[in-house]
Amino acid sequence: MLLSNFSFLEKWPQLADLGTKAEEYLYSDTKAALNKLRIFGEAFARIVIDCEGLYSENLKNASLSQLLYVLKCDGSVPKELINTLHSIRISGNPASHFDPDKKSDIKQALDLLFYAYELGIWLKQTYDDYEFDPLFKNRFRMLMNNCRKSNHL
Repeated sequence: MLLSNFSFLEKWPQLADLGTKAEEYLYSDTKAALNKLRIFGEAFARIVIDCEGLYSENLKNASLSQLLYVLKCDGSVPKELINTLHSIRISGNPASHFDPDKKSDIKQALDLLFYAYELGIWLKQTYDDYEFDPLFKNRFRMLMNNCRKSNHL
C-alpha cells in the first residue's frame, strides 16, 4: 500500500483520513473526492479556530463561509490560505449535492487535492513542527505530471 501524501497530518487524524480518501477516490469517484476535500476545508478551519482559541458556542453549527470570516477577521491565517479555502468550499459544494447529469472535473479535483496538501503543510508547520520539511512535495507534483501525461487531465 502506498503512503498517502497526507500521512504527515497524524496529529489531526480526521484531516489525514479525509486527504487520503480524496486521493483514493480521485479517479474512481471524483465527486466523492471533491466532497472529501470540502469536508477537509471545514475541518481545517475548525482546527485553526480551536488552535487560535477563537472557538465559541456560536461557531458550533457555523458554515464554512462563516468560519472563514472569523479567520479572516482574526488575521490568524494568511489571506492566500483563506482564498484557497474559499476555492475548496465553492468547488466542493456542488459535489455534495446529487446531480446525475453533472460530471466532476478530475483536473479541478487534483488541483484542490494539492491545495489541501498545501493547507496541511501550513497547519503542520504552524501548530506542530515549524521545521517540518514536506518530503512528499516532489512526489505529489510527479503524480500530477503523470496524470496529465496519461490523459487523465
